[in-house]
Amino acid sequence: MIQVKIELVGNRYNPQHKLILQATLINNADDWEKNGPNVISFVTQTKFFQNAAAAVRQLLNASNSKGADKVKELKDLISLLDADTKTILKNIDQTQKLKEVIEKQLAERATETAELRDKTEKLAAEEERLRVDLMREEAELRVYKERRGGNLENCVVM
Repeated sequence: MIQVKIELVGNRYNPQHKLILQATLINNADDWEKNGPNVISFVTQTKFFQNAAAAVRQLLNASNSKGADKVKELKDLISLLDADTKTILKNIDQTQKLKEVIEKQLAERATETAELRDKTEKLAAEEERLRVDLMREEAELRVYKERRGGNLENCVVM
């Protein structure tokens, strides 16, 4: 059972008011599904087209001209809309080209990252090999010094 507290601010309770609560059990906060980008894009486009249609309707209703003036006004509106459409199509084309360039650059950077990672691994392996060789040679030098009796006059370290 879940308790719910409701406070009325600036309002009084009326026994005829009804309050309906609906709930569902959610085990994990990550269970909510997010809208896909297509859904959001569709909603945005719908709002855009509704606003555009309302603007054209308002423009047509605001005009008091009739006859040839109305025809000229409508032709001007068509040419304006055609110019806007061409601009939008040009922007779409440029955006697609930019997307291709960015994807190409990302692929090149991913390749470069992989090459640098491989080079780093090779250099780390080379460093480890050189460290092992150095330790081995230092151990041989110590053994050689001990065999010679620790006589430093006959042993030169370079």
